[in-house]
Amino acid sequence: MPSSAPSKKDASSVAPEDRVPLPQKLAYGAGAMTEQFTGKITKEMFNPVFNIALGISPAVIGTVLMVYRLWDGVTDLLLGNISDNARTRWGRRRPFIVAGGILTGVCLPFLWQASPEWSQAAIITYMIVMGMLLYGVYALWAMPYYSLGMELTPDYNERTRVVAWRAVFSKITVIFGGWLLALTALPVFANPDTGEPDVARGMRVMSWGMGAIIILVATLPGFFVKERYYEKETRHQGKVSLWRGLKETLHCGPFLKIMGVYVCQTVGSSLVASLGLYINIYYICGGDIKTASVI
Repeated sequence: MPSSAPSKKDASSVAPEDRVPLPQKLAYGAGAMTEQFTGKITKEMFNPVFNIALGISPAVIGTVLMVYRLWDGVTDLLLGNISDNARTRWGRRRPFIVAGGILTGVCLPFLWQASPEWSQAAIITYMIVMGMLLYGVYALWAMPYYSLGMELTPDYNERTRVVAWRAVFSKITVIFGGWLLALTALPVFANPDTGEPDVARGMRVMSWGMGAIIILVATLPGFFVKERYYEKETRHQGKVSLWRGLKETLHCGPFLKIMGVYVCQTVGSSLVASLGLYINIYYICGGDIKTASVI
């Protein structure tokens, strides 16, 4: 009796029309650096800058970060739906990717420009306002970007390769992010009066470079990646309301299970990451932030 399982050759082969050219894979993959700069790296630098350097309570910082995530829940839904229903001469993803990428790169440095001379209330207000602005324009980039990745090819294996390139650039950025605290603690950024590392000052300077990199890599998918289905199919489709899309999503069992796993993984890793910073600095390194940042 013949087996119904696909052969190794069938599983690995990709029809020529379903292949994504390597330059497009690289352009799309490079965009993932934006996610790490605005997500993981920003989150990891929040406590060193706003708590250790600027004296904001960790409880307040945690509340501000929660506000960001709640704000994400609103902006992601709205901007994702707007992108889905957009019909422009350049596509429904690419214009938002370019505009959102530029705005994200411009806004990110301003999140880190709070001055130690400000009052605590002023710093907290600044954190909230600038963070919501940053993550609002980031959603304008992120929702079309991730949707575009799923739409580049109908082939499972080729889509996996596209995501693999995204993961490569993502991990490269994470490696850099692991050194960001050490870079901000360099002597060139030290407090001129005490000679101690001033990570807030270092981050104020380093963030401008991060913003420039974001503008470069975040716009690459918008300029160089083609929307496969737009002209022949999507452009002529009817629009889907936000509530209809939300209802269909919440009735998708596999999606809800995956989200449940993701929430558990995120909560666990976030708890370890936030507490691990202080254990490293104050327990292992005795308060020496310069040594701890290298570790």
